[in-house]
Amino acid sequence: MNNHFKCIGIVGHPRHPTALTTHEMLYRWLCDQGYEVIVEQQIAHELQLKNVPTGTLAEIGQQADLAVVVGGDGNMLGAARTLARYDINVIGINRGNLGFLTDLDPDNALQQLSDVLEGRYISEKRFLLEAQVCQQDRQKRISTAINEVVLHPGKVGAYDRIRGLY
Repeated sequence: MNNHFKCIGIVGHPRHPTALTTHEMLYRWLCDQGYEVIVEQQIAHELQLKNVPTGTLAEIGQQADLAVVVGGDGNMLGAARTLARYDINVIGINRGNLGFLTDLDPDNALQQLSDVLEGRYISEKRFLLEAQVCQQDRQKRISTAINEVVLHPGKVGAYDRIRGLY
């Protein structure tokens, strides 16, 4: 074990068996490597892990040095939005469709993560956007976003894939 990260959180929303398998593989590997591991409560429940440290995403943000998000870009964005309030590093294993925001390839994730845990990585700082929506006779709403804020008058337009293009 190294001195870069001592406590690692495992997060994500497993929707497919491959994601859940990756969560379990990651948990067991990190424990075998001697790391303190905190598992997001839903994942621990899905994996039927007993007597393991679990927490909400916010609790993981407070306690862990690194969060490993297993999933796609949506999982990464959702976790990053919450974890941005804490002094924690975030990295993702792609188990979604696109994987623009996840750094680790699922086929080589453990080797790539091992490199990161040994200090062989480049840290990128990401900026957050804060949007304030003010309407007459209503309380102001403030939201945080990672990569975009969409304003629309009513119904949200569809985001669709056409021949692999977006």
